[in-house]
Parts: sequence; structure tokens; C-alpha cells
Amino acid sequence: LFTIVIYTWRSSMATPSLHQTAISGFNRDANKYDKARPSYPAEAVATVISKCQVDPATAVVVDLACGTGKFTRVLQNGGFKNIIGVEPVADMRRVFSDNFPDLKVIDAVSHSMPLETASVDIITIAQAFHWFANAASIAEFARVLKPHGHLVLIWNEQDENQAWVHELVGFMWNWKDNAPQHRDMKWKEALANQTLFGPFSYSEFPNPLQTDRDGVIDRVFSTSFIAKQPEDQAKIIREGVVSILEKHGVFPAGATQPYPYTSQLHIAQKL
Repeated sequence: LFTIVIYTWRSSMATPSLHQTAISGFNRDANKYDKARPSYPAEAVATVISKCQVDPATAVVVDLACGTGKFTRVLQNGGFKNIIGVEPVADMRRVFSDNFPDLKVIDAVSHSMPLETASVDIITIAQAFHWFANAASIAEFARVLKPHGHLVLIWNEQDENQAWVHELVGFMWNWKDNAPQHRDMKWKEALANQTLFGPFSYSEFPNPLQTDRDGVIDRVFSTSFIAKQPEDQAKIIREGVVSILEKHGVFPAGATQPYPYTSQLHIAQKL
């Protein structure tokens, strides 16, 4: 059991806002996102515990941009008991609450969290930091974290060493708008230019997802800039995905096989 003060305060550093692609894409079908996206390897959470040197039974964790709770579940399975979700997209919060009825999930943005200063041991951000890689957010992480607390960033990346994955991702990028993406690596600039956290350690874990052809299609449509497409474009995308899979002889109808992913984990300590 733990207690943490929730404030109605909002920071004046920046006006809370969400990228329109995140709103329109992730609000459309959070259930599909929850089903189509891979979880995270238990080894990642074991690494968090080891590098952060915390007791998961007592550490307070904020799972920021928690979405439907993909990483939250792995944190729980790794022994973390005191988890607070923070998620600004309404449909994601709805699914999170369905998945974790006993956990609190707060409607807030990265640079303005209604949490007490120096109240949190770890902030985890799974599959999301690229959306808010800015100085105001990093300052807010440092405010909320206890002295020497830790910031944990993790992404599941499709393994483009596989020819079919490389072609599929390139095909998807035909519809990319100005929304930030992990793949463009622009988020690294925010980390390079900050002085509130020490150097980031890096760990990598294979994390294949066993799925079928429909699962691959759903994965494509769980991408924010694809999810918001009108039906005429959605039809073109579906047909293109099937064409790529058939060209490479992967995911024949009715069969399952691994969809290759790599989990990429970054951890830094507050200075």
C-alpha cells in the first residue's frame, strides 16, 4: 500500500497539447492497438530493477503515456506493486482501466503531471517518448522524480533486417505525416541537449510476436498515421500489406509465425 499526493496543479512552462495524429489515430481503436502490439520481455524489467537498484515491492513507478498498459503488465509481472498510469488519450485510458481496474490512471500530459515533487522512484515511458521529446517534459520528469530517481525509455522496434519487414515499413511510410516517430531518431536530440539526467545505458532484447496475417494487418493499422486514414486509403493499405506478405512468402492465410521485434531499453539517473 502506498500514498502519493495528486495535485490539480498544471505547469506554466508550456501549454498542454497533444499531436493531432496521436489524438485521431490512437483514439480510433485502442482495443486494436492492445491486441496488435507486442508486449515487452521480462528481461527488460529485470534490467530495470538491477540498474535502478530498487525494491519493486516498494518503489513508486509512473508509467507515463501508459496507453493500454502493455508495459504496465510486464512491470506488474516483474513484482512492481505501486504503479500510476498517466495517459492523455481517452480511449487508451478506457482500455487501461478495463485491463487494470485496481490501478489509478491520470489524464495528464508529459510536461504537466499532477504529482507531488520528488515523489516517484522511476518514470517509465514505453513506445512514446518520441511524442514529447522536449525540454519542458524532461524538466517535469526531473521535478517528479526523487533525488537519484531513474528515467526508463523502451521501444519495441520492428526488425528491418528481415527483407519483408523492411519493405513493409517502407510501404507504411508512404502515409507518414509530420508526426514524430522513434525511427527518425529526432528524440535523441532532446536527450543530448539536457543536463538533468546522466548518461543513458542501453540494452537490447529479441522480442518476437507470434501472430498471423490478420495480426500483421492490425499491427499496421495500429500505427497512428495509418489508423487515421479514410476508408479509401485503408483499402489500398490492406491490399498493399497482403501483396508484400505474399511476395515474400510469409504469413500465408491461416498460418502463424513470429513477427520479429527488438526491445530497446534506455535508462538514466537523475543528477
